[in-house]
Amino acid sequence: AVANATVEVLVRQNPYYRWWHTPRDFPWFYGESNQRRPYYGGGGQIVKRDTIKTDTNGRARVVFDTPRSAQQDFEYTIEARVTDASRREIVATDQVRVTRQRYFINAQPDRFVLRPQDQAKIAINARDANDEPVAVEGQVKITRDTWTEVWLDPKGKEIRGEELRKAKEKNSVFPPSVKPNEKPWKLKSSEYVHEDVSTEVVRTGADGKAEVVFTPQREGYYRIAWSSREKGGPPILAETTVWAATNETTDLGYRSGGLQVLVDRDTFRAGQTAKVMIAAPTNGRTVLFSVEGDELYSHQLIRMTGSVKIIDVALDDRHVPNVFLTAAMVSDGQIFIDSKDVVVPPVKNFLTVDVEADREIYEPREAGTLT
Repeated sequence: AVANATVEVLVRQNPYYRWWHTPRDFPWFYGESNQRRPYYGGGGQIVKRDTIKTDTNGRARVVFDTPRSAQQDFEYTIEARVTDASRREIVATDQVRVTRQRYFINAQPDRFVLRPQDQAKIAINARDANDEPVAVEGQVKITRDTWTEVWLDPKGKEIRGEELRKAKEKNSVFPPSVKPNEKPWKLKSSEYVHEDVSTEVVRTGADGKAEVVFTPQREGYYRIAWSSREKGGPPILAETTVWAATNETTDLGYRSGGLQVLVDRDTFRAGQTAKVMIAAPTNGRTVLFSVEGDELYSHQLIRMTGSVKIIDVALDDRHVPNVFLTAAMVSDGQIFIDSKDVVVPPVKNFLTVDVEADREIYEPREAGTLT
């Protein structure tokens, strides 16, 4: 023990955000999306600076306050610089996380785009701020969500449902322009309407994991939401979504807000087919869809009668190790682009290398053999 040593302590405060990542078989293909934690540039705000002494056991204690009513979580980095009697300085750091809730929940579907009557599996994962598993109980509610709008036409009449759909099909630009003496169209309300599908109580195991299985009976946009409550604290929430559609689907009641490319998963093998859904903000748009990598592998013009379109993309050896699925659209004087990076790992070219020693322990100068 280094007794009576001078310890210079620095405590820095940064916001903490729970950083979920999906375990990967080949994590090096996924780049920054597979990083475990964000990087805080600048080191954070200094909340304490102190100089203390170690006791006869070489220990020193530092105490600092954390905000009581802050509306966010924090991570504190404690840096200790210890100088011993020979004036040698040793530096060490560690982190302490201070959160408003005891644990966090992540919900992850095995596929994002599937067909009606196909089984959807949702993995539930409960972890605390130190990434330790937590056994907890919560309620999982599944709803089928439909985006609905109510418009007022120039005469003040409410236009909704089928009548609104026909009005949007009739006018390439909506709301349509009006005569100088007429009132403009006005959006009265817009929101998702939730249709209950199922509700069940789910409990995670000692490993913090559970699975929710459901079968969408028809086309639609489905939301899977977890809710649990800790005594004296706010509810702990998590949710994910899946889309159920066929190649003939033109509308799911889903509002994209812009052009979106959605893929049922992010990893495929050469020879498999990726199910891709293109979602546009309005009906009747023309979209340029391309499959790109080191070169342009294919492209096609897609004329969408509705707001969504399902495309099957056959992947082969040309698309190894990854490929970009890109959609572009010009609408109302603007260009909209979205792209998804799909990994096609070259598994047939991978090598597995194991190294084994003939003994666990060697004496100095003894010869060893590695297989």
